[in-house]
Amino acid sequence: MGDRSNIVIQETTYGTRTGGRVWLYGHWMGERALTVVQSVIESGERLTDESYLARIVFEAMVPDDQRGDTTGYGISTRITDNEYPIIVLDPDKGTAWIEDEKGTKQTKVVPMPEFASAVSTAGRDYDAVILLLK
Repeated sequence: MGDRSNIVIQETTYGTRTGGRVWLYGHWMGERALTVVQSVIESGERLTDESYLARIVFEAMVPDDQRGDTTGYGISTRITDNEYPIIVLDPDKGTAWIEDEKGTKQTKVVPMPEFASAVSTAGRDYDAVILLLK
């Protein structure tokens, strides 16, 4: 069992090379993923730099898990396990949205601060955030 959720960092597209994705997985993170992303966006730090943003988000996911637990979190280039809608951050465009596991957008693409504001209003409730950003 778990409370599995994912946060995705969309990589920048360079020339003809299409950017991929880095998946940050939390086995017990659940709806806390929303407030993790909110806090990172509100910090305003390195939001346009994909490699730093990925590290900052991951650190926000694991602040109390420095003991080396090998089952709580993961980093991947694809989805591995999930129970919630997926939060996507695009540092190149400064945008965020929520999508399902098939990549279908559940919300419109919005500037990161607007996404954080919606989470602030809705709290840890994916359905409420989705309604606010439809």
